[in-house]
Amino acid sequence: MSDEKTKKILSEIGLSDNEATIYLAALKSGPTTALYLSKASGIKRTTVYAALESLRERGLVHTQTKGFKRLFAPENPEKLESVLENRKRLLRGVLPELSALYFKLESDEGFIRHYKGLSGIKRVYDQLLKELKPKDFYLVISDQQKWISRDPKYFERFKQERAKMDLSIRLILQDSPSARSNKPIQSRYNEQIKILPRKYELASNMVIVPHKVIMVQTVEPIMALVIENKSVVQMNKALFEMLWESVAE
Repeated sequence: MSDEKTKKILSEIGLSDNEATIYLAALKSGPTTALYLSKASGIKRTTVYAALESLRERGLVHTQTKGFKRLFAPENPEKLESVLENRKRLLRGVLPELSALYFKLESDEGFIRHYKGLSGIKRVYDQLLKELKPKDFYLVISDQQKWISRDPKYFERFKQERAKMDLSIRLILQDSPSARSNKPIQSRYNEQIKILPRKYELASNMVIVPHKVIMVQTVEPIMALVIENKSVVQMNKALFEMLWESVAE
């Protein structure tokens, strides 16, 4: 791998351009002076000292004394993992505050997002599990057989994870072998299921949760529309409740 590619990777994990250049030069030279590193890297000596101090604080270089000279020696590159972990730790620390700002913005303005393909739909569902809280309602109108058939292993795993979250889950399902086989075991997935009369056929799924409505088209082209708007959620929840009351057990 070229030096430029290596420096680019070092920069991407958190080192500045100067730090990456000087650390790479230190690895090549072993214990050496700031003057040598300045000549080897083409960076001014005053800048080299600042970068070395930053690398020392990160645990990537240490100092040695040889006679009257102060030498700088690189640490094992495995310590770069600690740099990456520190960035993750810092991100985890600020993430709740950033998320709060994000959801406040969404609740104030509302958003519509469009996702294409099965991979996009999976991202929607994965994100949903991260956002839901215990006791949230989770309402579905669906042709479950079409939904599950797109990736049976994934959607079975999704149902299992969803069942662990102590949600209020109600499903109105199109009549199908899948719906009828799931109704007797609905408690296993913490669900309540009602089945529509056979004359109704669905080409889309609807999921209604407290902060969004998700529409998933289960026929080609596969896509999902995510609407994050309080009024839309309230309206669709009311329609779901009316339909729920009208469908027989």
